[in-house]
Amino acid sequence: MKGTMTIKIIIIGIILSLYLFGTEVFGETTMQILQVESLGLPTQSKQFAARKINALKVFNHRLYLGHGDAVVNTGPTDVIYYDFAQSEYKTEFTVDDEAIYRYEVVSGQLVIPGPDATESWDFGNIYVLAEHGWTKERTIPNGIHINDIVAYGPHWYCSTGCFYQFGQETEETYPFGGIFRSADEGKHWQLAYGTPYDEGSVYRVNRLVSFQGKLYGFYYAMLTLTKDQIPVRYHASLGDGYGGGYIVLAPDLFGSRDAIVYDGSHWGLVDLVPEEQVCTISAVVLGEKMVLAVLSGEYLDYMQLRTQRPEQARTRLYYYDGQESKPIDLDYDYLIDIVVKDNRLYLLMVHEQLISIVETEDLCHWTQYGLPGNLKGVRCLEYHDGSFLLGMEDGNIFKTSSLVGQPGQLSPNHEFPSSFHGVAEIPAEGQWYWTALTTWQQWAEPATISGIIRGEHELEVTVSNVSELLVFNPWSNSQNPSGRVSLRINEQNVFNNEAIQTLSWQCKLAKNGKWKAKPVRIQREEYVPEQRVVGKTDIPLNGRGHGSSYTTWKAEVIRQAAQADIALVSPYSVLGDLKPGPITLDDVFRTNQDHVICTFAMSGEEIQTLIEYNFKLAEKERVAISGFTISYSDHEADSQNVIEQISLEAQKKYRVAVSDGLMRYALENFGRSIPHDATQFKTRVVLVHWLEENRKIDQVPQTVFIRSAPPTQDQALSGE
Repeated sequence: MKGTMTIKIIIIGIILSLYLFGTEVFGETTMQILQVESLGLPTQSKQFAARKINALKVFNHRLYLGHGDAVVNTGPTDVIYYDFAQSEYKTEFTVDDEAIYRYEVVSGQLVIPGPDATESWDFGNIYVLAEHGWTKERTIPNGIHINDIVAYGPHWYCSTGCFYQFGQETEETYPFGGIFRSADEGKHWQLAYGTPYDEGSVYRVNRLVSFQGKLYGFYYAMLTLTKDQIPVRYHASLGDGYGGGYIVLAPDLFGSRDAIVYDGSHWGLVDLVPEEQVCTISAVVLGEKMVLAVLSGEYLDYMQLRTQRPEQARTRLYYYDGQESKPIDLDYDYLIDIVVKDNRLYLLMVHEQLISIVETEDLCHWTQYGLPGNLKGVRCLEYHDGSFLLGMEDGNIFKTSSLVGQPGQLSPNHEFPSSFHGVAEIPAEGQWYWTALTTWQQWAEPATISGIIRGEHELEVTVSNVSELLVFNPWSNSQNPSGRVSLRINEQNVFNNEAIQTLSWQCKLAKNGKWKAKPVRIQREEYVPEQRVVGKTDIPLNGRGHGSSYTTWKAEVIRQAAQADIALVSPYSVLGDLKPGPITLDDVFRTNQDHVICTFAMSGEEIQTLIEYNFKLAEKERVAISGFTISYSDHEADSQNVIEQISLEAQKKYRVAVSDGLMRYALENFGRSIPHDATQFKTRVVLVHWLEENRKIDQVPQTVFIRSAPPTQDQALSGE
C-alpha cells in the first residue's frame, strides 16, 4: 500500500529531477526578446494535476509530451504528440504509469521510463516505440520508479528507486537506488549496482550519462525529520511540512564522492566537483565535456525547494572533461531545464525574475533570449527547426514565433504570449495573463478560454461555460499610443473605442446570449478571485480517522449521485478537514481528490467478503461506507478483526458506487480485482451540487460501529 511515510517519500522523490537549481554564472552574453504563441492545451480534458507538462521531446518530426503527477497519482497516462505537418495533437498510446516525466532516445528508439506503475510494485515498466508501435516491458524487478535509461556498450542501463523485502513474513521494505542492465533491449534485466540502505533514508539513482567510454550515475537521498531535529537557524527556510515531518535532502552521501562510475568492468565512486554538502547533480554531454548542474547545502526542504530556494542552498554549473571539473561562468538564479540539440547547449533559466533561454556551443560565448515578462510556470524546454518549445504548468505548449527586439526597444506585446489557452473548474485556477474567469454557467464543471493579441490594439477571447470574466488592458499608454482597443468575445464585438484610462473590462453574458463589456478600474496585479460559498456545515467534518464524518458524508453523496444502493469511499480521497461554517468551492476542491465515480453489481455475501478483507487492514486503509451498517471487533492485531454484524442480505444484488481511484487499488484494498463501469459523474462536482441543493450539513449518520475485542488469554491472565 502507498500509505506509509517511507512510501510517501519514495513517491515524492521521483519528481526531484524536474527541478534543477541554479547558480551565478557568466561570460560573454547578448540578449534578444522572443514572442511566443500557444500550440494548444493538449491535456485540457485531464484532471488539474495531470495537465502540467513535464517533458518535451522531438522524435520523427513529432513533438512528444510528458504529463501527469505521480504524487497525486493521475495515471494511467496518455502518450500524446503534436504532429507538426498537420498542426494537431494525437493520442498514440496509454502507459500504465501515474505520469510521464521523461522520454529518451535509446539505440534509435524512443523510450519512456515508467516513473510509478499503476500496477503492483513487483515490476517497473519501460515503454519502447518500435516500427510496429509502442511495446510495454514490465520486467524491472521491484522497480518502484524508473528514472532514466541509456545505452552503454551493447547493453541498456536504467536507474531506479527500488525496494528489497526480507521474506514473506514482513511487509517492511528497504528502499535503495539501483542500476539495472539489459542485454535484450529491456525484455530482461539484472541488478548491476545498488546503493546502500539505512533505516532513516530513501536512496535513489537519478540520471545516467554515457561519457568518454564510461557510464556515470548520479544519486541522491531523502530523509524525514521533525522540526526538533533540524537546527533552529534553518527553520525559516522550511515549508509547511509533509505528513507530519519535513523531507530533507541528504548532503554528501559518500563524502566527497559525487557519482557512480562504471568502466565496463568495475563499479566505483568518483569525485567530480569541488563542492561540499552536494545534494543533487544533473548532467548532460556537450561534445567532449559533461555539463554538471550541482545543488548543495544543509537541511534543504525538498517540498520548499519546488517553489523557492532557501538561503543555505548553493548552486553551481561545472563542466567535466574527463580529467577535471571547472566552473562555468554564467549568471542566473536557478535552472529549470537543460537540453542538448545539434551540438548546442540550451539552458532554461531564471535570473532576476526574468525567464530566459541561453544557448552556447563552447560554454564561453552565450546568446540569451528573454521570454515574455508575464510568462509563468514554465517547466520544460525543447528545440526544433529554429524555434524553442515550452511546456507549461497549466498545460499550454508555447512556441517561440519571432524576435521582438532588444531590451529597451520592445514591441507592445512583449509582456504576454500572443496567444494562450486555459481550462479551470474554480476561479482560483481561472486567471491567465490578461484575463480572469469570475463566474461559471455550471459551477465546478470545466470552463475553457483562449485569448489572442492581434497587432497593437485587437484582443480576441473565446470561452465556454463562462458567464462573467475580466479582461485586463495589456497595454500601457506608451505601448499603444493611439489608445484604441478592439475587444471580441466569442466572435461578438463588445468594445471598440479609445481606452487610454481603462484598466480592465468587466464582461457579462446577457440572457439573450450577447456579451457586454463595462470599463472598470481593476488592475491585473491586484485581482484576487472571490471565494464562492456553496453551502455550510453545522458540524466539524473530520477528514482523518476510520469512519470519519467527512468520508462518511462523501460516501452518502456519491451513493445518491450514482443512484446506487451502497457506496465505499477510500480514506485517502479526503485531503483535509472542514470546520463548522461556510463551505466554499475552493474548500471542496482543496480537500477532495478528483476522481470519477464508478459502479459495479455484487451480492451482499460478496460485499461482506470485501469488507472483511478491508477491515483486517490497518485502520487508515479501511473504507467509509454508506447504505448499510456494520459492527466489528477491533483487535490489537488488525488481521484478527472480525465483522460481527452487517446489514446486507446475503443473496440480494446491490449496486455499489466507488471511485476509479479506489478501484485502481482494489487488489490491495479488497483482495481481488473488481470489474466496474465508469459513470459521467466526478466526485468533487457531485459534492458541490449536493451542497448547492441542500445548503447545509447538520448531521452525518454513523455507519460503522466498533466493539472492543475480548482480551486475549495472556491479557486476561495478566489482568490487562
